[in-house]
Amino acid sequence: METTGEVLLGRISKLLYRDGKFYVLDQKSGGVFVFDEKGKHLTSILKKGEGPGEYIELMDMDVDKAGNVYVFDNARRNILCYRQADAGDCEVIPVGEHCMEIGCLDERRFLLRNVFGPDGLKAKLAVWDQNEQKLDVLVGSKAGEADEMKVLQVASHAVCRSADKLYYNERFTPHIYAVDLQGKMHAAIPLLLSDTLLTTC
Repeated sequence: METTGEVLLGRISKLLYRDGKFYVLDQKSGGVFVFDEKGKHLTSILKKGEGPGEYIELMDMDVDKAGNVYVFDNARRNILCYRQADAGDCEVIPVGEHCMEIGCLDERRFLLRNVFGPDGLKAKLAVWDQNEQKLDVLVGSKAGEADEMKVLQVASHAVCRSADKLYYNERFTPHIYAVDLQGKMHAAIPLLLSDTLLTTC
């Protein structure tokens, strides 16, 4: 990856590859950097602040098939959509929930992981529908499907993207689940629960 005075990566927390571009979420700089396949820097979204189109606490990001970058501002409980990764073209999508990770199902529906409020964890996985202003819980605050002590967690993200598909797996689940465009979860890959198994996403 190309680095310059304006492009310094300090703590990469997520890397996505879509349509010939790498999208890098860097927590140290508080921004998203876009590179081509050869590592040449194309553009950046560095909008930390309290003004229009800015975020305070950049928690996670995702990219849709059109190249729109969605970032989650945990402090304001909003998703910001930067059209075609243009930092100057931003739409704010109010969610009203705190969460740890997001995944874009379409421009108005988002997968949220570890949704929490003042009273603690509300859901391990849910879908936020902006049109209906509704949160649909897919996995409650206690999944209870597996003995968590028999599965070692090694993935830093429980919501993962592969092309246009979103997957979910974490320490408490015995499968890697696919989440379809309708926001429904399906067991995609069963994981054998044993003391030596590592779950990865």
